[in-house]
Amino acid sequence: MRKMKWLLALLLVVIMVLGSLGCSSSKSPDADPSKADGSQASESKPEPKTDPSVVTIAASAEPEGMDPQIAGAAVGGNLSYNLYDYLVRVAADGRELIPCLATSWEQVDERTWRFTLREGVEFTNGEPFNADAVAYTLKRMFEPDTGRTTYNLKVVSEWKVVDEYKIDIISDKPCNDMPIRLYDLAILPPKYTEEVGPDKFGTDPIGCGPYKLGEWVTNSHIELLANENYWDGAPKTDRIVFRTIPEASTRLAELLAGNIDIVTDLSPDYIETVDSNEGYKATTALSKRVAYVGIDVLNEDSPKELADKRVRQALNYAIDRDTIIKNIYGGHALKLATIWRQDYVGYSDELSGGDAGYPYDPNKAKELLKEAGYENGFAVNLYYCPNTFLKCEEATLAIAGYLEDIGLTINLNKMEYNAYRAAFINGQEMHQGKGLFSWNWGAKPQTPDGHLAGALETGGITSYFTNKELDDLLAKLRAVDVDGRDAVAVDIQKFLFDECPYIYLWQQIDVYGINEKNIDWTPRLDQYILGTEINVK
Repeated sequence: MRKMKWLLALLLVVIMVLGSLGCSSSKSPDADPSKADGSQASESKPEPKTDPSVVTIAASAEPEGMDPQIAGAAVGGNLSYNLYDYLVRVAADGRELIPCLATSWEQVDERTWRFTLREGVEFTNGEPFNADAVAYTLKRMFEPDTGRTTYNLKVVSEWKVVDEYKIDIISDKPCNDMPIRLYDLAILPPKYTEEVGPDKFGTDPIGCGPYKLGEWVTNSHIELLANENYWDGAPKTDRIVFRTIPEASTRLAELLAGNIDIVTDLSPDYIETVDSNEGYKATTALSKRVAYVGIDVLNEDSPKELADKRVRQALNYAIDRDTIIKNIYGGHALKLATIWRQDYVGYSDELSGGDAGYPYDPNKAKELLKEAGYENGFAVNLYYCPNTFLKCEEATLAIAGYLEDIGLTINLNKMEYNAYRAAFINGQEMHQGKGLFSWNWGAKPQTPDGHLAGALETGGITSYFTNKELDDLLAKLRAVDVDGRDAVAVDIQKFLFDECPYIYLWQQIDVYGINEKNIDWTPRLDQYILGTEINVK
């Protein structure tokens, strides 16, 4: 009966989506995009696309702001990586570091990395870029009232300006991968940032990236204009518009009406529809984003049963990932045994590949619950936001059904996107996450440390788990020389499988809809849509 409940709920979701698609006009969708997440759509809406030189991108959610030290996820990154520039960038496939505002770097000793900076670069307000700007950005990153995305830079203990175009970044312990950790350190203009303060900076940002902010109409669209003075030359695409359209069927209708050039978070259900329309293409790309269900073992209001690893193992045995991937994602997801992606250092298919994971075995799950003393189950909250990852609502409903099948009572809590992020990012002390929460993590290409430090290490921004053995392994992974990293990574994967700090799910395969009549574009592993990589036909 429990299985029928979530199947019925899932069927209703599908009927609603198909119904809204069938009611959409070929020119202008009828669906109200505000209804998907409860937010109020702005009365000001962009005109239908008439200028083919403008690239219009539809996203499922809007960032909470444009301060790169606050705005996160792919939604925020799409803005940050166009407005700002970074010491290093990463190739589209995630396998190569590219010099950017830093032209070179060297490891001076086991704790010190020296970066040589690009000369002659200016922010769009005319402020000069130099080592002082890097030092200011690092200082602000570690201020509790303004910084947040410090999980990859927790190893940094100090920095020293060597001269105008050289800076040393020093870690508290030996660190073998500092350059890749700087991948999301967007450099800010010190004078302007201090003058306007964090609130205004979040709505009127200044960077030295390839684009600058044109117009931002909340819950409607964000316009970016080419920075004609960009150090690497003005981008070929003069104007980009990011439209906020939470409803998947509305994004599809707008694409096929010719009003959108790129649709993110396209449902796999729509691939055939897009491909059947001449001039449009649905393309897939393996994403950096790993979906999982977080387990809060820190909150005193969270069920005490979750502190027992046998219970957490039971939760993993309870989920039929293959059926979810087949029926909800149409096969467009890569099952994982832990959170370890194939591009991470020391990846082991025998430990983290999909076939190595917890099999669907509800009887084993019930045995473990009985062994732990919870034969009659227990009640637990399961929080989710439909925009957290692709088809999150459908997947979460299915997961709830499977957990009820082993005797748990699941209290579902649906939340709006920005409220959800505010509750769970650095929300440990607010005690809002009493139990389980559907989440995802999109760590940097190559290194798992952002995921581990941010979501598992004691004190991480979304870590609701603490274990000294794991903390020690992470410290060792950072300090060991390159030749020894794989062995440490294997030990971490073994730990993760046994301790089950998450309900492990899958690595997301992103689906995009593309207007091939207007643009050439290839998706990136990190999910960011960069104007410099879009060619208008």
